[in-house]
Amino acid sequence: AETYIMLEESPGTINDDWFVENPDSPNQWTDMPAAYHNKSSMLLFADGHSQNRRWSDSQVIKQSGNFVPSDPKSDDLAWLLSATVSPR
Repeated sequence: AETYIMLEESPGTINDDWFVENPDSPNQWTDMPAAYHNKSSMLLFADGHSQNRRWSDSQVIKQSGNFVPSDPKSDDLAWLLSATVSPR
């Protein structure tokens, strides 16, 4: 229920067929969520519910490109990583 399976990706980071974040780089965006809807985007979770997330990270709002540092004043990347599946 807490793991997303699909989200809107920023046009600045669409470069392949998937969205990825690196849990070993918790202070840097690899790909970036979109901020199309008043600085927010929709995420679909494994249990079928959806959630609108309003982003506060200035890099996400600017729709910067890949591999940029996250805004230290925002918890957006940490929140997204907490909802991400990673191999054990």
